[in-house]
Order: sequence, then C-alpha cells, then structure tokens
Amino acid sequence: MKRRTLCVAVAMLMCLAALAGCSGGGDGLVGNVYTYDHVSIELPEGYEVDESGSFPIIYCPGYPERTDNINILKSGADSIDNYDAGMIDSYYTSSFEAYNGMRSFEKTTVGGVDAIVCSYGVGMNGVEMVGTQYYLFGKDFTDVITFTSVSGDYDDDFEDIAQSITVH
Repeated sequence: MKRRTLCVAVAMLMCLAALAGCSGGGDGLVGNVYTYDHVSIELPEGYEVDESGSFPIIYCPGYPERTDNINILKSGADSIDNYDAGMIDSYYTSSFEAYNGMRSFEKTTVGGVDAIVCSYGVGMNGVEMVGTQYYLFGKDFTDVITFTSVSGDYDDDFEDIAQSITVH
C-alpha cells in the first residue's frame, strides 16, 4: 500500500513538473501579454498579432481599414554609445523616401536596459504617419519596437503599450 501511494505521489509530481514546463516563458500571446524572445508587451483588447512573416506585426483594431501597427525586430548585440540623434536621423533620411524629420530623440532606460526612444514623421503612398521607435540594448541583443501611427486613433494605446515593455 505504501508503495502504491508513493508511486501515485511520484506520478503526480511528474505531471505537475511537466505542466510547469509547458506553461509561460514561451513566445506568443498569452492572455493580453505578447512575448517575443526577451521582450513582452501588454496589448489592449482587439489587437491582433501576425507572426507569418520574418518578424511579428501587431495590428490595431479596425485593420485593414486602419493600418496603425506595431512591429518588433531583433538583431545582435550593440551599444547605445554607437547611436546619436544625427546618426539615426541620417539613417532615416536614407531609408525613407518621404522622411519629414526627427521629432524627438532620448537616451533612457526601458525595462531595465539602455534604450533610445525617438520619433519621426514619414509619408508613404501619400499617407502621412508618425513612427516611434524603442531601441532596447540588452547584454546580447538589440531589439527595436516600432509604433506606426497612421490615424492617430491609437496613440493613447501605444503609450500604454510602451509603458508595459518588459525585458527578460
């Protein structure tokens, strides 16, 4: 009888350990928290995550009529010291055909890591928009989260999402 009880207890512990290994910690959307590698953000209701491409795109409610979106790009380790407003402005000038200039640039910390937060104006196909980028400099990564505001309708949501950035 003691042996049977011990076997049942061991089996239950193994099941609990297996369940613990399956829950949390992975990439994807769990509840309203989206995790992509070492970055998590909280999304308001109605946002949709598209992981079909080479990087995730998060669409606001009303897509495709509303094209406001968020994307997250990963790259290798870099240092915040390699970046300044002039360098990023030059990069945007050469990258965007209808670049309207940098609106803000700030070196700060986000989620406990060095970060740059900058915004810029740009036009594409006759549509004016504002991009706000969060460059996150971790020990072995640099991630860039871009918030693209086309309509302006989701700017408050974007601010809340930006405030929710967590780096693991």
